[in-house]
Amino acid sequence: MKIDLFKPRSNKRCIREAFCAYIDNLPEIFRRMWLPALLYAVFMAATLYLRIPNKALHDWGASSPITSFIIQTVIYLLMIFVSFVFAGGFFRLFNDKRLTWNLWRYAKVACVLLVVALLLASITSILAKNIPSPLSFPSPDWLTLALSIGGIALLLTISVVMLLPFAYAIPKYMLNEKDKLKSIFQDYKIGLRQVGGLFVTTLILSLIFGAIMFIIAMPVYIIVLAQTFSQLGALQGDDLGIPAYFPYLVFGVLVIFSFILTFAMIYSNMVYVFIYGSTTSNEYEIKQMEKYHETD
Repeated sequence: MKIDLFKPRSNKRCIREAFCAYIDNLPEIFRRMWLPALLYAVFMAATLYLRIPNKALHDWGASSPITSFIIQTVIYLLMIFVSFVFAGGFFRLFNDKRLTWNLWRYAKVACVLLVVALLLASITSILAKNIPSPLSFPSPDWLTLALSIGGIALLLTISVVMLLPFAYAIPKYMLNEKDKLKSIFQDYKIGLRQVGGLFVTTLILSLIFGAIMFIIAMPVYIIVLAQTFSQLGALQGDDLGIPAYFPYLVFGVLVIFSFILTFAMIYSNMVYVFIYGSTTSNEYEIKQMEKYHETD
């Protein structure tokens, strides 16, 4: 795609221009991303389906635990792999590199994110142990309850904020061939200076997509609840109140919803690519001004 990323924009303008670029290039995006999106949707649906109560699967898993474990493990591993393929395909829209190049580069990014996330989770877990739990009091008052919930919410918010600078560092690494893996941590500092704007942008996108997906996912909620209640009843000995084809219908609906969700994810990721371009342009102008003042 031919998009002018590197020019100063506000975060609000990044959201708007990313949407315009998404709509203008939707045919090309669909042509280049439909297969990664479909693979992602199928394995996402399979992952979600395994978490929905199903008496037939439960009985089969109980009778063949090793086979069930192997199949579930393979599905989860393939889910991770196709998520890498999807991410590689997305960044390929902007850098026109081979999919394998983007795939390998994103795999290294994912390893860094995993280590950082585990580190943050460990620190958060240690700090959370120092927050008194309401369950440790025989009859906790509202103040104790509020302090406990507020403390945990604060820790989670700080953890999310600490991850936000990667929303700048990762696109920069993926779209600049000369960048080394260690440059992610150098660019993290730049992203840290933009953390306020990144937080507001992420919050706005979450609210927008939360509202849209709530409406789009309404058929999913209804059909999954019907499947869940029916299967829970079957596990207790009741007759199934749904037709035999219903599990296939559930899986099909999950695939369709996941496919729509992937294209919503493409737009939200485009917003962060635009923010990367804007921030890079601003950083360049700042350096030019510093050089100008030094020469004076």
